[in-house]
Amino acid sequence: MKIFFLVTTLLAALLADLLIGNFGFSVSLTTGTLLYFCGSFGSKHTLLAAVAAGVFLDMCYARPEAFSAAVLLTATAAGMYFIPAREYRNSLIRSLPVGAAAEGVFVLANAAAISCIWGKTGYPSGIPAHLMTAMLFGMLCFPGLTILLDTIAATLNLPRYLVSAPEDILPQNNPLDDVPVETASRRRRRK
Repeated sequence: MKIFFLVTTLLAALLADLLIGNFGFSVSLTTGTLLYFCGSFGSKHTLLAAVAAGVFLDMCYARPEAFSAAVLLTATAAGMYFIPAREYRNSLIRSLPVGAAAEGVFVLANAAAISCIWGKTGYPSGIPAHLMTAMLFGMLCFPGLTILLDTIAATLNLPRYLVSAPEDILPQNNPLDDVPVETASRRRRRK
């Protein structure tokens, strides 16, 4: 079920990216989706999905140079660096830098790839304007995407990105609490 959820959500994000890209905006919902899965399921499947999503984007745009796989992999790796540890993910405020860093690296990597391949930046209004817009989009979009995907994951009984409280991480009832503990004097006592 986890792989099915990853694939269908990633395909929906790729479709949204294709539609957003046709309107001329350089933002990516795919990076937010990949970062969500990295925080929920781990980086093993996520990095492979980033490469597959990049190849899929290049195939859809019929690009002779396949650079989207490297761009998505770089943006996902940069966002993974800012993902807080599991016990600190009980509020979305701590995850705001994740979306901003990933979208910023996405824009810079796209600009660098387009500049190296075609000799132009590809952004008519300038890289700083697109960088600030993408970082603001990442800060606003990643929390909303996290809430939406957490709701779906809770319905499907899958691991979620957010933890409702720090007590959810630690086990509540330890089955070893009722086992007698042996002391140094060889007498048994109850805990």
